[in-house]
Amino acid sequence: LIAEGEAVAKALGITLHGDPRAMVQKGANAPGKHKASMLQDVLAKRQTEVDFMNGAIADWGEKCGVPTPLNRAVWQLIKGLEHSWSDPA
Repeated sequence: LIAEGEAVAKALGITLHGDPRAMVQKGANAPGKHKASMLQDVLAKRQTEVDFMNGAIADWGEKCGVPTPLNRAVWQLIKGLEHSWSDPA
């Protein structure tokens, strides 16, 4: 996921500040009962920010010709989950 985001940023001429992998690792290693905001939204059956994260990476990747299969898959899975909360079928 991170590599795809980095590739899209590079294709768009965006310089990332800091190491995305280190930031993710820092969050993963945080002590206590920290839960990612997207996990909190899923547990509460609220709309997530997936459109603005994985969805945006996938969309910009498509526009730039950068493959983003993992981000697109995560986006589609989370959107399907969100839809299941409101779809009675």
